[in-house]
Amino acid sequence: MGLKVVQINLQHSQCATDNLTVLLAEEDVDIALIQEPWVRSTEDVTAVEVEATDGVTIALASINMAHERPTPPEEARKLVQENPNKTLLLGSDANARHAPWGSPETNDRVNYHENLNNSKGTIFAPCLNNVDEKGIIENMSAQSVTDVYKFSKLENCVSQYTGTVLLTFNLFKLPEKVEVSWHIAKVKPYYPNPMRCKTCQLLGHTAKRCNNAPCQSCNFPPHPPPCSRIYCANCAGDHPSSSKSCPKYMQSKEILKIKCQNKCSMCEALKLYKEQTPTTLSASFAAVVSESQNLSKIEQSKTKPPATLAPSPSCKSPSTASLNAHSDTLIQPNSTSSNTTT
Repeated sequence: MGLKVVQINLQHSQCATDNLTVLLAEEDVDIALIQEPWVRSTEDVTAVEVEATDGVTIALASINMAHERPTPPEEARKLVQENPNKTLLLGSDANARHAPWGSPETNDRVNYHENLNNSKGTIFAPCLNNVDEKGIIENMSAQSVTDVYKFSKLENCVSQYTGTVLLTFNLFKLPEKVEVSWHIAKVKPYYPNPMRCKTCQLLGHTAKRCNNAPCQSCNFPPHPPPCSRIYCANCAGDHPSSSKSCPKYMQSKEILKIKCQNKCSMCEALKLYKEQTPTTLSASFAAVVSESQNLSKIEQSKTKPPATLAPSPSCKSPSTASLNAHSDTLIQPNSTSSNTTT
């Protein structure tokens, strides 16, 4: 069953009602859930039950949550409690207010999402190398720091901290600077790198979830080393799959950047990336292989010497003297016949 449903607060406006009437006709809308209609009404909840031709029953409700009344309305609470096994579709104007939406006030009807509204940034603070993560969180909790990760690298087979620290803030907007050990540290936005499997070299997963084991250089089935071929498993280019200049890697990096900047999911970030980036047709694997084979044939034809045609046994090759005589005839047309015969 497919239903087209819209929800709108008309704010008791006749003009908004007229616009809604036009919208319902142009968009072929089935049901409109309206709050504060043009005709005054004191009801906060209006519910209907719809039964489709395939037998599916859906309960729809239009709910208005006024500022001065507790939320949710008692009628809405009863509607949910009395229909535990029915499909409910609720359209509501909750009158929620919050600063990121441009509202001058913030009320208790809206809260930040637990995961999507965190922000991450890096600072350079070598003074924190000898301080454990728990101690850093305790001392920086007043600056909304909720998690800490210290980057490290191997030097002479020994792991050592680099001084770069990743901070997670319980803030919608990343702060520009923080106080660390009586000095100010600049906070830089953090964008994670795309996941790349160390087994099959493909982007998007790690080795823990991979059962393939091709050659890390050419990505063909395992073969005895050394391998002189270089082939990217992600874009079919002539560079290693770990290259930071790989077009597919750079594309994944940009999508992750959009995800962090817009506080959205990967699907939404991919959609935004496609809207911002002009579409280009990428060659398939079969097309790349076919083109490679054609180029190989062309190179072989250039390096192979031309084939010589052997004379037929029934044909007699002309003698050198006759060729010279024919040449003299062309050069000296006034010569006598005795000079041109042998």
